[in-house]
Amino acid sequence: MANCEELPEESKEAVRQYLRQYDEDDTGAIDLEEFGCYMCEMGLYMTEKSLKYLKTCFDKNGDGRLQIDELLDNLPTIYSHCIQQGELLDAFRKFDKDGNGYLTIPELRRVLMCKTGESMTAAEAGRTINYVLEFDKNKDGKISYPEFVNMLQQDSEAFRKPDVSDIKTDITQQI
Repeated sequence: MANCEELPEESKEAVRQYLRQYDEDDTGAIDLEEFGCYMCEMGLYMTEKSLKYLKTCFDKNGDGRLQIDELLDNLPTIYSHCIQQGELLDAFRKFDKDGNGYLTIPELRRVLMCKTGESMTAAEAGRTINYVLEFDKNKDGKISYPEFVNMLQQDSEAFRKPDVSDIKTDITQQI
């Protein structure tokens, strides 16, 4: 799924105008109930728990309202969450061992090396962590839930253990 930034400007403006219909006080922000109504009209139903979790991800100033421009920039993440909310949130929570809403490097390393069906080596885990950190938009050294969902949208291969059959071992190719 493409980021909203890749959408033509006229498409972004159409979504912005649609969201503004829910902005009853014309502040450029909507509350959770209004956002839930918007999502229902789009055919995407969210539980109250799921709406509250998204609020923790996107309500940066803590006023209980979601900025329309910020929602617009994160719609692909939000749509993916709606479609697969249980699975994505469960996966994120398996990594987020301390429950702080972020995946840290130690948490990622622990899960990749110890908790997956086929444990990775330290080198494989390091490569995977470096790949994951490419999705750290604000470069704070940890992965938020929206960054996690964006990563999974971009590449489902992120957590796949490398297949040894992909490696050429023919000695004649090395000469």
